Amino acid sequence: MNRLQFADLVILNLGYNDVDKKLDRRQVIADMDIHLPFILTQFASKFGEGVLNNFTVTSILPVSFDTGRGRFFVDVPKPMNLGGFAGIRQIGDTQNEDQNYVPIQSSFNSIMSYLEVNGLAGRNGFFLDGNRAYFRNQPVDMPSNVRVTWVPTIMNISDTQEITCPAETLSMLSDKIVEALMIQKQTPENVINDNKDNQ
Repeated sequence: MNRLQFADLVILNLGYNDVDKKLDRRQVIADMDIHLPFILTQFASKFGEGVLNNFTVTSILPVSFDTGRGRFFVDVPKPMNLGGFAGIRQIGDTQNEDQNYVPIQSSFNSIMSYLEVNGLAGRNGFFLDGNRAYFRNQPVDMPSNVRVTWVPTIMNISDTQEITCPAETLSMLSDKIVEALMIQKQTPENVINDNKDNQ
């Protein structure tokens, strides 16, 4: 199922039929981006983090060097805001699926800098600064590309890209989104302007 089919499913479950679609798909897709992070976070806490792996995208991205900070980094496409590192599932070596970098908090650098193992036991790590992942304990020969797996926002995937998710999970997600949109649909718009005219 792609995002357009998913949007159509939500529209139908909201009570609109195929002939008379009163909701625009693009608006539903934008609404999904608002509600999905919260819904997926709930699902992950209930069914385990593995549920997020159904929504991942993997790309090979170039590594660059920040001369100001003296660190290598990779720009990650905007992941879904799931808190912490949940939006970015893995950053690793392109040639070895088992070689993954360890996620650490950016403040961890100063806390652990005096320890012999540097908090990573000799492994390579990364910390996030916005959508940029900086590397820690980087290898001597930093690769020119790394493998990045992340949970994209619905807006950031194409109309034809498949959401590889079990039908049962998609059905539960659709129900939750419909629930959220029904509340929105039933709440009347407040068009009263309570502000006094500026004099």
